Amino acid sequence: MVQQTDLRIQPLFHRTRIFDLLSAYKPVTSGGKWRNNVGGPMVDKIAFQSKYRFLIAFENSSTLGYLTEKFAQAAQSNAVPIYWGDPEIGKLFNPRAFINCHELPSLEAAVERVKSLDSNEDLYRRLLSEPWFPDGHEPESLQQKTIADFFANIFDQPHDAAYRRNRSRWGIKTEKRLYNMAFRPHVHSTVLARQAWCNLTHKPKT
Repeated sequence: MVQQTDLRIQPLFHRTRIFDLLSAYKPVTSGGKWRNNVGGPMVDKIAFQSKYRFLIAFENSSTLGYLTEKFAQAAQSNAVPIYWGDPEIGKLFNPRAFINCHELPSLEAAVERVKSLDSNEDLYRRLLSEPWFPDGHEPESLQQKTIADFFANIFDQPHDAAYRRNRSRWGIKTEKRLYNMAFRPHVHSTVLARQAWCNLTHKPKT
């Protein structure tokens, strides 16, 4: 059984795992660089994805608030996203509209959910008809005006006032840690393992 604590530090392993588990059920098509099996890169991602009923939408890391274009592109393709990434995505989007791996005990359970939907057309269509947002309305945080106001607040200020990055020693250290979590998960995992080992070896005896 795959635990959610493992999912936070081994994104590539779990992307590979979900791909293999689904492939054991039915052929899985990959049009990106990773495990490409269509003879080359896809030209139009949305058009390519629109041919399929389910889409693997796994982020590069599991971090609160870390939500990229993967989920939105799956939704735009009118397919069911199989999502892993932001553990609290269910607070922003309707959990009945997609398969949220964070709400399931394992990736195997996620695949069983796919099988259940795939074998029951009424159930599948019912899920597709669910609104993307819990109350049917786009949250204020995702509305175009909110985003436009956010950027206006930055660019309409003098450069010194608009600057947000913390360039102190601890600010740089935090940025590096977040970068590793998102883009170099193997490095982040190694750092966590080293810290855990140091804590263990330096733990005072009782």
